[in-house]
Amino acid sequence: MTFPATLNIQITDAISARQAQITQLGREIDALQTAASGLRGQKTASRAASTPKTKTGRRPMSAAARKAVSARMKASWAKRKKASQSTPKTSSQSKTKTKTGRKPWTAAERLAISKRMKASWAKRKRTKRAG
Repeated sequence: MTFPATLNIQITDAISARQAQITQLGREIDALQTAASGLRGQKTASRAASTPKTKTGRRPMSAAARKAVSARMKASWAKRKKASQSTPKTSSQSKTKTKTGRKPWTAAERLAISKRMKASWAKRKRTKRAG
């Protein structure tokens, strides 16, 4: 689709005019922000942009603070260990458990599950061959 030359020039001129207005409005906004921040006693946007950004996040811990935290944690762990040793274990607690909290399978249970799984896999293999 081609436009007549005069229409194309008019569109280009209109775009240029709007871009100039946008630039002018941006300058006015910056001036107003500078004035407003000056009234509030804050850094202006241009000065804030020129200052280097400092690293945010955690502050470094001094050696004395690390030592204090270490002492508190060691005391906490010792207290927890002492409390766990002093409470008598019931018969259900003394049984070995896995990480998930359930009792481990016996050898017979593992063998039965193994047989069932092998039978299931064989059945699936037979149906896959037949189908």
